[in-house]
Amino acid sequence: MYPLPGVSHHEALDREPFDDSRLVDLEAEQESPFLRGQKHFGRVYFSDLAGSGLGGLSFLGALYLLPPERLLLVPMALWFLGALTWFLMQRDRLALLGRQRGDL
Repeated sequence: MYPLPGVSHHEALDREPFDDSRLVDLEAEQESPFLRGQKHFGRVYFSDLAGSGLGGLSFLGALYLLPPERLLLVPMALWFLGALTWFLMQRDRLALLGRQRGDL
């Protein structure tokens, strides 16, 4: 690492080396959101790439199967299926609608 301005090379060598083990051994509530997100990044990235690939393949297939004036329906159908899947995977579906269990 480069020494700080105004610090000689010998003073920089005498300083305590940086201990990065403190950054790794944090409790879950002490971790930064970036470090917590790293654990799930691979799955999110994979699903993003898989969704892009499947969307592109479905649109490419629709180019052969549908007339041009109907091609807009393919991304809209994919959007609807994605939203429906997300909604069904939520644990508390009533809260998403702004309701509580006693309101029914």
